[in-house]
Amino acid sequence: MLESWIARMHGHRRRAVLDLAEILIRIGKRTEAEDLLRQRLMERPEDETAYMLPMRALYLAGDGSTALAVYQQAYRRLATSGLRLGPQLRAAHYAILNHQQFADQVGISRLIRPWPPIPVGA
Repeated sequence: MLESWIARMHGHRRRAVLDLAEILIRIGKRTEAEDLLRQRLMERPEDETAYMLPMRALYLAGDGSTALAVYQQAYRRLATSGLRLGPQLRAAHYAILNHQQFADQVGISRLIRPWPPIPVGA
């Protein structure tokens, strides 16, 4: 029972760290977010979301080549661990290579929805 609780708390901590990193990116504190994500990857090098966030931030800032370098790092680290890239990371790579819109499928963006449009004349 205690082990189950500990596992859940680790999951909550992971989500909180990734959400904080995304918030930092969105408010323009990319360096702080990168430091946080670098620490996360030292703890869990297989955490694909910790690669996705800086890839997206770099790509949206116009630095596709560095975003691709992050992808290559993820590929190498996961391959070294005997793991394959997940579909979201592969889709991000494809989007960057083809200069397409980057799917916003990670982090708090899945929780935050824009206000619904106000009907004209309301």
